[in-house]
Amino acid sequence: MGSRLSQILAWALSFELVKNFTLKFKLEQVYFKFLINYSIQFKDKRSIKKYFENSKVISGVFNNLLIPKYKVISSAYYPKLLGSYEIEIQSHLLTLLYNNSNTYFIDFGCADGYYLAIAKKIRKDIFVIGVDIDSKALKLSTNILKINQLFDNKILFSKEFESRSVEKYNQGIMVVDCEGFEAKLFENLEISFIQKTNFIIEIHDFIDKSIFDRVSKKLSLTHTIEVVYSNHLETKLKYIPKELSYLNIQSKYDLISESRPEKMRWIIAQIKI
Repeated sequence: MGSRLSQILAWALSFELVKNFTLKFKLEQVYFKFLINYSIQFKDKRSIKKYFENSKVISGVFNNLLIPKYKVISSAYYPKLLGSYEIEIQSHLLTLLYNNSNTYFIDFGCADGYYLAIAKKIRKDIFVIGVDIDSKALKLSTNILKINQLFDNKILFSKEFESRSVEKYNQGIMVVDCEGFEAKLFENLEISFIQKTNFIIEIHDFIDKSIFDRVSKKLSLTHTIEVVYSNHLETKLKYIPKELSYLNIQSKYDLISESRPEKMRWIIAQIKI
């Protein structure tokens, strides 16, 4: 029943007749809420919740980052705690953050503020901006920074992004996860901002097949472009701790799942030297 409902919701999100961005956003919230609360086998839920009761990331460079319990507005609460969330782009993100030439970090579609917290955890000096159309997301982003004692006066939140907010900075980073709005975003960004910004962009091809070509064309003259694909779930089973090794295979897959409707890709666009 649960698996079937999950498939129906994923299908609805990718259905081409669902053109309204707000409707897509609301469907995603229903989908993600279902996945967080109901996808894992019922008999395993209690032990999993107990294991993660302190709500801290348990492995990797983001170890001990505190993520508020069941407050994330995404499907990936447990992958974030496991340290496996979007592991495909982690090395690229870290390379950019460790480069001190990048003095601002923008998360366009910041959701629960996970990447904002990571940016401030690694670079306390960096200016960060969280952008999301959902007021709840901005509140959650504020909260995750505060509970990790990362909140300071170099943080800005907004429902809309304005490039003038970083005009005094020479170079920076923008992570983009805006559920099919990517192409429209880049069509509206000022060229002066694009030229000084490195990008990590999640491409939602299942919403609009033209997104990849439109975004990559916009960036091809000013950036070197690398394409990274999402890994098969089997490669992430290693992130499940030995204390949970007794889980049945379905619960293990549910635990590491980021609930992607299909194999997805990111554009890693770095400023040409």
